[in-house]
Amino acid sequence: MHTGIDSSPNISFYNYKIPVRYSNTTEYRNCFRQVFFIDIDQILVEMKNKYQNFDTFDSETKDELLFDESKVDKVMGDILIMTMFAEPFRELYKIAAGFVISEVFDIGLAILMSYDYFQEFHLVLCEWFEWCEANKMIESIQSCPERCPSHISSSDLSRFFENSIPMKNLREKLVRVRTRAHP
Repeated sequence: MHTGIDSSPNISFYNYKIPVRYSNTTEYRNCFRQVFFIDIDQILVEMKNKYQNFDTFDSETKDELLFDESKVDKVMGDILIMTMFAEPFRELYKIAAGFVISEVFDIGLAILMSYDYFQEFHLVLCEWFEWCEANKMIESIQSCPERCPSHISSSDLSRFFENSIPMKNLREKLVRVRTRAHP
């Protein structure tokens, strides 16, 4: 299992303190890079070394190439660690993965990070990470991601998800999309 989370008792691998709003792919990629703390200056140097004619590429291609796959893989692994013990997250991942005939949670998470769902899923993660920090759950989750921290009751966890408007909104959107795709 992936265990590369920063050991500090806060969420330092995903920038949930910023708003995510976009209306086109360039804005989406910028938001994505910001929440994943992707160093575009470093990636730009790498791309210029890899592609001698990088400066002649059109702006869309250049923007698409400013991506750090290893960083994204690590952060998505950390997100899974911080969410997998909670059934509502597993349900979201499974519903999203079902869009591509899968039940693999990693695939579901990737779909939730895609253009169509990222704004809503970011709100869910913001609310979740704030709640985890407020309830001093970070270190407990990092040390044993398979289960809910012992100082959090199942009723507290249930109440959080029952009251989570972003979670309800995203789940409803996923179900609507799935229903339209598979009547």
